[in-house]
Amino acid sequence: MPFRHHLSALLCIAAVACARGGTASDSAAQSQEAGGVSQSAAQLIGVWDLATDPPQTPPGLRMAFTVDSASGSSYFGRLSLYFAGNAGGNSDEFEPFAGNMGQDGTVEFRVEHSDRSIPGISVVGPLRADTIRVETLVIGPDTLSSPGRRWFLVKR
Repeated sequence: MPFRHHLSALLCIAAVACARGGTASDSAAQSQEAGGVSQSAAQLIGVWDLATDPPQTPPGLRMAFTVDSASGSSYFGRLSLYFAGNAGGNSDEFEPFAGNMGQDGTVEFRVEHSDRSIPGISVVGPLRADTIRVETLVIGPDTLSSPGRRWFLVKR
């Protein structure tokens, strides 16, 4: 009798998958895709440098974020370099951050300043291989959006 129950359950799964316009193997592939999110978040572990196209004229803005660990679709890191123009910033004044990766590969995190009266840094953009194309970059009260310039985080 137990074999019949397993067979019935399998047929039921296949029927549901077909009713949705797919096959049982399509359902398995979708499950694997959803599981792939945690692997993508693990790809973020490392140091990510801010870059632009076209490049900024020196000294420009230099930033680096270090992602220390990942679990599922979450990742955890810190601001490891902050240099704006001729004035270096103290990256130790910023709190560690936790971010989440969307199922579409969108990376999103916010780095808070230890003095909550000072605005932090926000980053949003899709991950493609070793590059995050930054769609939104907010530093303090300013949203950086230069006409003709694209912003990236590139993994070292």
